[in-house]
Amino acid sequence: MQLQDIDVYAPCYCGSGEKYKFCCLKKDRQAQTGGTARTWDDPWRDLGGGRRPIVLDLEEGERLNAEGMRLLDLQRFAEAERSFRAAIAAAPLVPAAHNNLAVVVFNQGRIDEAIHIQETILREVPIENVFGLSNLVQLYLTAGRPGDAEAVAKDAQRMRPRDAGALTKQCEALARLGRHREILNAVERYNGDSHGLVSYYAGMAAANLALFDQALDHLRRVRRGEILGTRAAKYVSLIKAGRGPDTIEGNWPYFEPQDIMPRDVFERLVQEADQGGPAKARLLTNPVVVDMVAAFLNQSRGAGRDSDLVELLGRMDHPRAVDLLKRIAEGTFGSDDLRLSALRTLVNKGVWDSKSPHKMWLRGDWVDVKSQQNEITPEAASVPLPEGLYPLYEAATVAARRGRWEEAEKLWREILAQAPTLHPAYHNLAVALVQQGRKAEAETHLRKAMEIDPSYVFAPCTLSCLYLGEGRVAEARALLDTVILPDTVHPEAMAAYCTTQTQAATAEGDMEKAVGWLDMANKVDPDNPNVRELRKRLRMPRLLERTISKLRRKVEQEKLERRRRVLSEDAQLPDCYGIYSAGELAGMARAIGIGLASSRREDMLAAVCATLGSSEGVAAIRRGLRPEEMTALREVADAGGRMDYETFTRAHGTDADDAPGWSKQPQSLLGRLK
Repeated sequence: MQLQDIDVYAPCYCGSGEKYKFCCLKKDRQAQTGGTARTWDDPWRDLGGGRRPIVLDLEEGERLNAEGMRLLDLQRFAEAERSFRAAIAAAPLVPAAHNNLAVVVFNQGRIDEAIHIQETILREVPIENVFGLSNLVQLYLTAGRPGDAEAVAKDAQRMRPRDAGALTKQCEALARLGRHREILNAVERYNGDSHGLVSYYAGMAAANLALFDQALDHLRRVRRGEILGTRAAKYVSLIKAGRGPDTIEGNWPYFEPQDIMPRDVFERLVQEADQGGPAKARLLTNPVVVDMVAAFLNQSRGAGRDSDLVELLGRMDHPRAVDLLKRIAEGTFGSDDLRLSALRTLVNKGVWDSKSPHKMWLRGDWVDVKSQQNEITPEAASVPLPEGLYPLYEAATVAARRGRWEEAEKLWREILAQAPTLHPAYHNLAVALVQQGRKAEAETHLRKAMEIDPSYVFAPCTLSCLYLGEGRVAEARALLDTVILPDTVHPEAMAAYCTTQTQAATAEGDMEKAVGWLDMANKVDPDNPNVRELRKRLRMPRLLERTISKLRRKVEQEKLERRRRVLSEDAQLPDCYGIYSAGELAGMARAIGIGLASSRREDMLAAVCATLGSSEGVAAIRRGLRPEEMTALREVADAGGRMDYETFTRAHGTDADDAPGWSKQPQSLLGRLK
């Protein structure tokens, strides 16, 4: 019997009915070795005379492979790798351990080694290994080999999966390549037992093909307690509500970032790319990196600290990176800051012209926006004075500097009579009029200056300050949003722009943004009188904002640490609630409606645990829950009584409105369920 004649997935030919056991071959091998199974460091090592080991100890190999799977599920990768290698040594012809070894090696970031392992088993045991070929799709994509990924996906597609696990992997590989119709075809051809993962991929494929009734039919088969059950339920609710997926690319996403590649692997690829060489080329031309960035942004809703992700897209040479940047800049996904960051990146890459306007969604409206790289320099061109006007101009400037506003007004009018297009004179005349309380007249002259030279920064800034002084904050903001700085800006002009933005942000109550603009003004022109004045005015609010930010970060860090708690399978209620303070336990008691006879922390902990540990106590609390809270509670129960904080809060809101430490009755859904 030749190696290629052996079907390791079929029942043994001796008639025992044992699947891939090779009962008789094992007996022959044990007879040749004195009944003792042998192992090799290299399962494909030549034994001499062109002979290679066929099977050694299948039961042990199966046991070790199962142990490796258990460790892999726990993400104990190094231990799982040892189990899979031992399983291969025990039974080298069974592909499952090889496939799983490739997976666990990949999860540790050794991409080339994982590819070698997977390619070797496919070559050495030439059977229809659908799982192995499909696994190779992800490995090739991560390594920046999309052509090879396409080729092996075609090979896998021609094969018929023998079980639901292989079908799942086949669907996963097709999903990575965006083959929606092929996924549905593969599921329809399969006539064996299936499970929720297959239904999930089929449902998402149907949704991407706008076959929404079919999508609902598949996704509803994914039970809450199964892998991806909560995710499937989320998409069911979106489809039923007639809503789209609200992703950057408008697709129904099969994967979240950790499904595309482990975060550690992604970060290692980025670090290696920073060192240059082949690793850099592999990262910056790899479409799967674009998939990762899109998945991260979809997960954060584009509202997180995503500047690094946009910067990475800007470094990439793949055309999909540019497409994604355009989708961000031209769409409504995420925050204004995210869209502006994408705009600047496109300009820096030379994809968009800095002088051409681009329609963008900002502050809830579509506006024309330009992005220019401004050079701040004292050498910025000034407006030339007509011959003979310099003495008069100098006199007007001195009068304004000394606060002689009526004299300054008269001199500026004389200058404009001789030079009616000298826009700085209109601005300076307006300042003199404002100082005399003639604001309406001043606005006319400011608008004249803006009409003559739209790039003249001082006029719109002064007019915005005029609006702010009258409480017309929205008008000031609208005017500031139209200002486009010239390529070269004088420090005084830049300082005027930054200080005006500071005042507008302060009026809007956005102290964080106000502080940012003031910091920029301070860097540009620290000795500017307006900058010095704003530093004094904002000193206390700035300190207050910093203090509040520190406290906010501290509270968030405490919450984060609690969300990351890991409890054993047999954890009891005192283990769960023993970390809370007396005040928190008191608030918890109020939230579940029990009275406390003692203020001692130990007594309060015992009372809370007693209520939550009794069926009567839980039933009483349950009766007080609102319908939407009951729905959320059922989801947790359907998930096996455990649901991670992120999954729950994504569906049912955060605890942002709860008082820290439950010092009073929490009002949010999450707070009431805590």
